[in-house]
Formats: sequence, structure tokens, C-alpha cells
Amino acid sequence: MKLEDIIAEIEKQLGPLDEKARKAVELALAMAEDEKAEELTWQGENPPFEMAAKMPPQQRGRLLQELEQLNRKWLERKASELGARRLLVIDGEVVRFGKSPADILSDEEMEAICRKRGKLPLLFFPLRPVEETVRWHATQYANDAYPIITLNFADKTTAVAWLR
Repeated sequence: MKLEDIIAEIEKQLGPLDEKARKAVELALAMAEDEKAEELTWQGENPPFEMAAKMPPQQRGRLLQELEQLNRKWLERKASELGARRLLVIDGEVVRFGKSPADILSDEEMEAICRKRGKLPLLFFPLRPVEETVRWHATQYANDAYPIITLNFADKTTAVAWLR
């Protein structure tokens, strides 16, 4: 859809736009296009499997880490779109993904993919925010605390909650 078509549709729904509102729509669309183009582009290539198999693990890890950092926004967006807990990516193609931590590849499956594709895949695990549900109690020392654990004792007639 062209800019003029979008403005015409907005004016159809909301009424005529003044010059300032037109400029705001133009700017918003331009910013959205820039962001969309930036996020959707995969950069770089996965290393060839045979070459990577001969490398020391540290060097192999550095190569994959650089590829991950270069494509972090792309990887996070793909994981979000797919609802994935892990992505297996080769040259910008999601080869496999898992939606639960239990959905993992065996070593044999991973090696089969490497040999079939001829590339070492990037295995990406998106970071999940950690929710801390433990409460903390301050001690007599500055910047020091210990966790408080709630224990519930109950029988058929009585229930006691104990914080410690």
C-alpha cells in the first residue's frame, strides 16, 4: 500500500488531516519501514561442517557466538513468531525449532543435520525473563539478605503457615 493510499484511508475513517498530522503519518511509516528492513535481514553464514569439526571447541564456539550476536534481533523475532524455546538455524533458515525445554535434538539427529546440510547450525535459546518468587529478609549487615521460605503444615482441621 502506498503512502497516499494509507493517508486516504485514514482520512476516510477519521476525517481530513492537517499538514502536521500528514507529516506524522509519513514519519511513522518511514520509521516502521526502516525497522522492518533492519530486523528481517540475516547476516553472515554458518561455518562449513567439515571445517568446523576440525576446529578446537573454543574457536568453533567463538564463530557461532559472533554469528548469534550479529543476528540477535532476527533470532529473537523468529523465536517470538514461532513461540520457540530453541531455534536451529543454518544461513538464515530455521531448520528446526522446539516449543518446550524437553523438545531437544539427540546428538545423532544433530550430526545428521550437519552432514546433510554441510554446515554447522547455530543453536539459539532465547533468554526468558526469570520471575523471582522468593521473598528476602535483611540481616544486620548492609546489602545482605537471606531467602524466606514459606512452609505450610496442615491436617484435616488445622493449617499453620510458617515463614523462615
